[in-house]
Amino acid sequence: TKPRTTRVRRAVVWGVLACAAAAVVLLVVRAKNARQSGAADTRKRALVAVFDNRTGDSSLQSLGRMTQDWIAEGLLRTRLVDVVDPHAVFVQSRTGAGAPVDPITVAHRTGADMLVSGSYYRTGDTLFLQAAVTDVGTGRIVRAVGPIFANVRTPVAALDELRSRVMTALASAVDSHSILYPG
Repeated sequence: TKPRTTRVRRAVVWGVLACAAAAVVLLVVRAKNARQSGAADTRKRALVAVFDNRTGDSSLQSLGRMTQDWIAEGLLRTRLVDVVDPHAVFVQSRTGAGAPVDPITVAHRTGADMLVSGSYYRTGDTLFLQAAVTDVGTGRIVRAVGPIFANVRTPVAALDELRSRVMTALASAVDSHSILYPG
């Protein structure tokens, strides 16, 4: 009976060791997943506002929303930041009476850390588009983009350049922000 008892004890010890090893592996995997999800949670959230039409020409009104969509789509592709849904921006950017709401207020409401906003002007046949990247927490403009020039007949031609420059400015702002204010 003594050899049988010894074998049973060994089996129990090995069983306990196997369970302990499995528990350690499980804890390591969970810690790794928590770190990865924590890294995703610290990624900045950006709101792209509808660009202001300061041309005085109502036929160019849709360019503001188009510019917002163009830049938001570019940012989504880069995965540099989480982008606030443009529909949420549209819904929250007007009061019940239809008055515009300040983009910083909309950014606060949607939990955005960074705000991309801008406007466009017209002089003769030329459009000037400009943008700013704002740190929502401080309200401080951290990067300015533009002006980008376009012919009034073909304003879409300037949107690629504007999007590219805004993405570069935002990447620079997010990177320097994470260096200055590590999470």
